[in-house]
Amino acid sequence: PLSEAYNLFGAEKVTRQYIIAHTSSFKNFDSIGHVFTNLIGVDFYKEIEKLGGIFDDASGIWIPENLVKARPNWRKDIVKLYELRNQFVHEGIMHDLSGDEVVNNALLVADFIRASDQCLSDKLGVFD
Repeated sequence: PLSEAYNLFGAEKVTRQYIIAHTSSFKNFDSIGHVFTNLIGVDFYKEIEKLGGIFDDASGIWIPENLVKARPNWRKDIVKLYELRNQFVHEGIMHDLSGDEVVNNALLVADFIRASDQCLSDKLGVFD
């Protein structure tokens, strides 16, 4: 509505990130893909599959490597993680995860964010 637009553009500095965060839904894997595909004009998930890398916790360094090669099941794993999150947040269902599962999920999210950031920076320029 008009009042939302007024509040949005009444901010001191309206950035691209601010507009995206306040007008888009990120409630599941598909909605993320939809928002960013529309933003960059090509299939967002296909683009990030070309990019990314993995964090080697043994050496503590970032290894630039194709996301698909580093995590062949990354899409399925992200969807599963969203499902666990939604079950906890919306249904109060808790799952017992091993320490390894927690670490692997955290690294998966970090890899996904790094690949996403690289893709958006490449397609749109660095967000400032």
